[in-house]
Formats: sequence, structure tokens, C-alpha cells
Amino acid sequence: MQFNSSSLSYLKKLKNNNNRDWFAEHKLTFIEAQNNAK
Repeated sequence: MQFNSSSLSYLKKLKNNNNRDWFAEHKLTFIEAQNNAK
């Protein structure tokens, strides 16, 4: 599986901000990263 740079960037930020509030603020980015991984 290959990830694009925006998905990798999101995953790095998620690692450093792994909490519900941060995730809620960045949910659209999560959905984009999830779609890129399919």
C-alpha cells in the first residue's frame, strides 16, 4: 500500500495529537487520507 504525502503528513500529526478534540477538528482530513489509502 502506498500513501501520498498529505496522508503521511496527517498520520504524523495524528501521532502527536492523538486526542478526540484534535481529531474532531481534522475529521475531513482523516476522510481524505482514508480515501487515499483505498
